[in-house]
This record gives sequence, structure tokens and C-alpha cells, in this order.
Amino acid sequence: MEKVTINNERLLAWMSTVPVGHIAEVRERIMRDCGISRFVLSNWMAGRTRIPLLAMRQIEEIAGQRIFEY
Repeated sequence: MEKVTINNERLLAWMSTVPVGHIAEVRERIMRDCGISRFVLSNWMAGRTRIPLLAMRQIEEIAGQRIFEY
């Protein structure tokens, strides 16, 4: 499996562990900290576009754990 798909799936898997009451807050923080739109985040989560390395690192900082395969 290609790294693009693996990392997109890992983002989606991690997002599914975020408590329901915090999902909107986490999405907003990812969009703000990565400088992206809701559309781009949706594309990342759906696996339509790759997640840049700097964004992966920022998301891991938000998550407080390693998520992605570099």
C-alpha cells in the first residue's frame, strides 16, 4: 500500500478516536495550525490528496502521539 493512502487512513483512524465533543475543536485546530481549509482537511481524510510532511508533524503535535509513517 502506498504511503499516501496509509497516512490518510492513519489520520482518519486517529480522528475516529477523538471524543465526539472535541471533534470540531480538533478539526479547527488542525485547519488553523496547518493553514488549510475545511475542504483540504476533508480531502486528506478521504485520501484524495497527500498530507505534506510539515502538516503531518503539526497534526502529531496536536495529537500528542506519533500517527504517520514517514
